[in-house]
Amino acid sequence: MTSVLRFGSVLLIAISALSSVRADEANSEKPATERRTHTVERGPFKVEVEVDGVFEAEETSEVRLQLEAWSTLTVEEVVDEGTLVDEGQPILRLETRKLEDELRDLQLQQELGYLSIQQAEAELLALEESAPLDLESAQRAQTTAAEDLDYFLKVGEQQKIRQTEESLKGVEYSLEYAQEELNQLEQMYKADDLTEETEEIILKRARRAVERSQFSLESARLRHDRTLQVLLPREKQQVQESAIRTRLNLAKTESALPTTLQMKRIQLQKLQHTQQQLEEKLALLEADRELMVIESPVAGVVHYGEATRGKWPTTAAIRKKLRPGGSVSANTVLMTIVSDGPSFVRVDVPEDKYRYFQEGTPAKIKPTAFPDAAYPGECEALGPVTVKDGTFDGRVVYDAAEHQPLPVLGMTCKVVLTPYADEDAMTVPSGAVFAEETDSAQHYVYLDGTDEPRMQSVEIGKKHEGRTEILSGLNEGDVILLDQP
Repeated sequence: MTSVLRFGSVLLIAISALSSVRADEANSEKPATERRTHTVERGPFKVEVEVDGVFEAEETSEVRLQLEAWSTLTVEEVVDEGTLVDEGQPILRLETRKLEDELRDLQLQQELGYLSIQQAEAELLALEESAPLDLESAQRAQTTAAEDLDYFLKVGEQQKIRQTEESLKGVEYSLEYAQEELNQLEQMYKADDLTEETEEIILKRARRAVERSQFSLESARLRHDRTLQVLLPREKQQVQESAIRTRLNLAKTESALPTTLQMKRIQLQKLQHTQQQLEEKLALLEADRELMVIESPVAGVVHYGEATRGKWPTTAAIRKKLRPGGSVSANTVLMTIVSDGPSFVRVDVPEDKYRYFQEGTPAKIKPTAFPDAAYPGECEALGPVTVKDGTFDGRVVYDAAEHQPLPVLGMTCKVVLTPYADEDAMTVPSGAVFAEETDSAQHYVYLDGTDEPRMQSVEIGKKHEGRTEILSGLNEGDVILLDQP
């Protein structure tokens, strides 16, 4: 047994030595630089592009509170998220007590407004009728005052001076007459030796008449002086001021009456405008009251929030508000009703893949939730503008077989596009195709020959995953170099 093992070991050593000798002989005959080559063949060639996608419903109806005037919105009742509802079914009821109070207050303001307008119209009408009369009255007063002043200056003043002088003279004459009569009586009664009692009475009366006349004269002189020095100048000043005042009042009336009339008209217009605004607000609030109970616009499943490109960015925030006692905002999408119908895949297409998304390009949809399922589909035309920096809006429609599971809206998937496919394409490794330095549109390869490689111009087509399609310039079976010599 030991001898057999020794013989086997010697045999292996001999074989190994013989192999080494043959390998050295082969290496000595091999050229210094070995050429890597590729034989041109035809076969299937396709371009595939993969992007992320989201399943989105084709038909959705947004529910928003499109109110015009009311802003205090408190939830009273609301259907649960995920509820299947019929068209016209109430899905949200809002509290209306404060709104009803506001409506009653506006109705009272409306009634007061009507009364204020009626009163303003009556005042304006009365002013329009009385304005000409007031103007005529001011004109007459000014004319009368001017005439009184003219008369006073020409006649009245001198007449009053003369009357005063004559009045004083009359009193002086009365005193003079009384004194003369007393003197005569005294002289006449002095001649008699005895004075009768009757005569004494007559003399007494005459003396008293003289005293009264003296007092009257004193008073008359005071009145005379006061009239000439105070009353008459004062009356003259009053007449002059009256003339000035009536002239100013006429000018003021002529200026103020049109302004007052215009102000009254503007005030009436303002009241009417305010009343119109009040009525419009009342009408808007009454219309808003009708929207406090919101009905589903279509039949479908209730989703809270707004669907944006297959996603629900506002759902979490809206879910906190859509509860009894919660406060919601007007003109905000509160719910989205998703109808039972077809769906599509929404994709964000980056600029470097824009060229692959042509209308009708075949696609395969692979839902993340169902890794064994695949739905055939095709691309629709891209949106004309970017939805965000460097990204365009893409839609891919698909058909799911009856036996395949259906995705839930909002699920993600992979979309594999095949923008190009040829079952009998001639392709070569992309590294074997070179471009002219002066003209990058001109391409060439190196054909392998027995002596030196030969440069061969080629027309290329699509490139994908390290392969380049050759449209012309090569034939099947040609051998090309993989490296530039």
